[in-house]
Amino acid sequence: MSHLYTRKYYILLLMMIPLIFLLSFSYVAMGKSKDSFHMKFKHLIISGEGTTLKIYEIITFENPANQNLPEKITFTSTLPQGATNLVFEKAEELEQLPKGFTATFDTGDQTSTDISYSYEIPDFNSDRTLSFTQNYDVDTLNILIPAAMNLSIASERFTTNEPVTINDNTYKYYTAKDVKAEEPLDIQFLLKPATDDMAGMNMGGSTQPVISKQAPQFHNPGHIRVWYQSPLRSMNPHIFLIILGVVVISGIALYIRYRMMEQERLEASRNEKDDLFDKLLLKQKVLMQKIVEMDEAHQKGNIPESVYRDKRNAYKEQLIHVKLQLRELTE
Repeated sequence: MSHLYTRKYYILLLMMIPLIFLLSFSYVAMGKSKDSFHMKFKHLIISGEGTTLKIYEIITFENPANQNLPEKITFTSTLPQGATNLVFEKAEELEQLPKGFTATFDTGDQTSTDISYSYEIPDFNSDRTLSFTQNYDVDTLNILIPAAMNLSIASERFTTNEPVTINDNTYKYYTAKDVKAEEPLDIQFLLKPATDDMAGMNMGGSTQPVISKQAPQFHNPGHIRVWYQSPLRSMNPHIFLIILGVVVISGIALYIRYRMMEQERLEASRNEKDDLFDKLLLKQKVLMQKIVEMDEAHQKGNIPESVYRDKRNAYKEQLIHVKLQLRELTE
C-alpha cells in the first residue's frame, strides 16, 4: 500500500513539473517585460547648412507587454563616425562616449514615450557613406530629407516611398523595417552637384582696333565711333550719362527702401513665428495630456482596445508633427 501511495505522489509530482515550469516562465517573462523596452519608431530628419549635415533623431520607446515603461530609462546610442555637437533635449543624465553616448531620461510613467536629439556631420561636401549602428531592435526606421535639398540616399536596406508633406514642407521619404540590434546599416548619402550655367562659356575678345596714342584725353575716338554706331546716336551722350546716373541712384534708393520694408516684414514674421511657437507648445502639452488620460482610462478598462489603439496612434502622429514644426521654428 505504501508503494502505491508513493507511486501516486510521484505521478502527481511529475504532472506538476510542467505547471511549475510554465508559472516560472510566465513570472520571468512578466518581470522582463516590465523592465524592458524597445524602439517602435525611429525618425532621422536630415537638414544642412553650408557643408555641415544636420541629423535630428526622434525615437519612440514602447513596452512590448503594453505595460507602463520603467520610470526612468537608460539607453546607449552609437553615432556615425565624425558626429559632433550632440544636443539632447530632455536627458537627466548624459555621458558622451568615444562612439556615441549614454543617456537617462524620465518616461512619464507611460506605455510609450518619445525622445529626441540632434548632432552634426561637418565637412560634408562630397558623397559619403555613414554607418548607423542600432544598439536596440527598431520596428520602423524612417529617413526624411527635404525635397529641395540636393541630397538622396542609396541603401539596399531602405525602401523609397512617395514624398511626404508635413506642415507644407515636402520630404523625400525612406523606410527600413525590422532593423536588428548591431545590424550593419551603411547608408550612402549622394550629393547632386549644382549646375553652373556659366561653366565652359567662352567670352570672345574685343574686335575694336587699337586706340591711337594721339587721341584726346576725354573723348576717345574709339568711344565716339562706338557711340555713333549705336541706336542711341541721336541722343546727346552727356544727357544720356545724366539719365543713367539718375537711374542708378534711383535703383540704389529703391533697393535701400526694399531692404527696409523686408526688415519690417521679417520682424512681423518673427512675431508671427513666436505666436505660432507658443500655440504649438500648448498643443504639444494638450496632446501629451490626452495620451496620459487615454492610458489611464485604458488601464481602468474604460476604453475598448481597438478604440484605444486608434486614438492613441492618432495622438502620437499629431505629436510628432507638432515636434517637427517646433524643430523647424527653432532652426
